[in-house]
Amino acid sequence: MRDALRVLETEGLIELRPNSGAVISEITLEDIRDKMLVLGRLEGLAAATTARVGSPIFKSELVDLHHQMSSAAGGNEIQRYYEINDQFHLYIVESSGNKNLIRLHKILMLHVHRLRHAVNEHENLDPQTQQEHLDILRAIIEGEPDRAEKVMQDHHATIARKILHSSAVRSRFDDN
Repeated sequence: MRDALRVLETEGLIELRPNSGAVISEITLEDIRDKMLVLGRLEGLAAATTARVGSPIFKSELVDLHHQMSSAAGGNEIQRYYEINDQFHLYIVESSGNKNLIRLHKILMLHVHRLRHAVNEHENLDPQTQQEHLDILRAIIEGEPDRAEKVMQDHHATIARKILHSSAVRSRFDDN
């Protein structure tokens, strides 16, 4: 148990305090902004890598995930849409084949996952982010690593703004 707590502390998810035990780490709006920036860079690198070396099977499966996501959006199946959205992004990251990128991405996702989904519960599906997913897909499929990296980073900037300006997130910090 002690080793598990040390791992969580190393990953920044908890703080171990003398005479208090383990407490969940505080998060600030600046932390969110910074983590989303790094997450965008990691996923941008993954998008560039997969655009450069992605196999036809990878590209076909990515197209299929995008079609599923679009179908869920069209049917206003919000929960399904966000589940497939997570799969879409994770598939790009894992297909990069970069073990360090994958590990760092997983750690950062643990930090932002809860906030992203809290925002998603209170927001309508955004046509802009749907268009951004299409732009990411096209850049990867067309084998344009620089464009894939840029549109992925731009997409994360959009998501960061959405999170930071969400009433669900703002109210959480207003209470503190």
